[in-house]
Amino acid sequence: MKKLTLTFIDAAQKKQALTPDIFREDLTADETRSIMDEISKLELFDKNGVKKFVNLDSAKYTDTITTDIF
Repeated sequence: MKKLTLTFIDAAQKKQALTPDIFREDLTADETRSIMDEISKLELFDKNGVKKFVNLDSAKYTDTITTDIF
């Protein structure tokens, strides 16, 4: 199973991860940067007065392999 993790830097200079449940598995670096840039402009994400997704940090796919035992 693949997972997409978008990592941002918040207004307090701490890393914040966003992991969408639905995503394309073939996003290019440019497409991903564009999507993350749009998310950072939304100003919808705020916790205790700190904006969550202010600057872009990284994006990655993570593959998880599940092996059934029985």
